[in-house]
Amino acid sequence: MTKPRHTPGPWDIGKGGGCVITDAGTPEDMLGKGHDERDYYGGLLICESIARRVDATLIAAAPELLKMLQDIHEGEYGYGEWPDESEILALIARATRE
Repeated sequence: MTKPRHTPGPWDIGKGGGCVITDAGTPEDMLGKGHDERDYYGGLLICESIARRVDATLIAAAPELLKMLQDIHEGEYGYGEWPDESEILALIARATRE
């Protein structure tokens, strides 16, 4: 699989629910170069000012959704195979917080 260029996952919803954060990487990996938002946001900031919590949950699940699609495309599951249904349902639940 090609190495992702985005901030590594997992991503999650930060304090207050209006932002998406990660514990992966370092403050130097972020655009702010050295700005550490862990105290305020609960982790390194991916994005903020998200108006709806349901949007934040989808954004937070993006790295895992992308990885599953890449794995399917790159044949991680074998020809004609798919991820286990429980894996798919768990990822959908994470993206929708259901």
